[in-house]
Amino acid sequence: MASTPAFLQRSRTVAACLLLVTTGLAAGCVQSSGPAAERSTAATADATPPTATPAADGGDAVESRLVDLANAADPAAFADAHGIAYDDGRVTVVVTLREGRTLPTGYGAAATLAAGDTVEASVPVDEVRALAADENVTYVRTPREPNA
Repeated sequence: MASTPAFLQRSRTVAACLLLVTTGLAAGCVQSSGPAAERSTAATADATPPTATPAADGGDAVESRLVDLANAADPAAFADAHGIAYDDGRVTVVVTLREGRTLPTGYGAAATLAAGDTVEASVPVDEVRALAADENVTYVRTPREPNA
């Protein structure tokens, strides 16, 4: 059989990226078996873009806002103030997996959407950093809202 042409592979990648960009809207329609997290659509003009915090081994990363959420005295208030989907100790995240890998088990993650090597999942906030350090994962971040 002939291999897939490069332009078709790029088209699929672009389609997957577009799906992920709209995840912020689509995730509000998809519910996992647990309670659905409320999404805040309020944007703050003075918000600084999130940064990545490397894991201890330097290879994996987690968005700094998620680290701040895990360290917050009142995670619910922090999540509300920063537009992070958080409910009952769980946060909605987008997990970027290493090529050909699956969402690892053992972290309480419940997948809600998947496209290629990217999965949106609800994860206990205290497991986010451990999930990011898993060998199957390259990055964990909050879903991005499309620009209006």
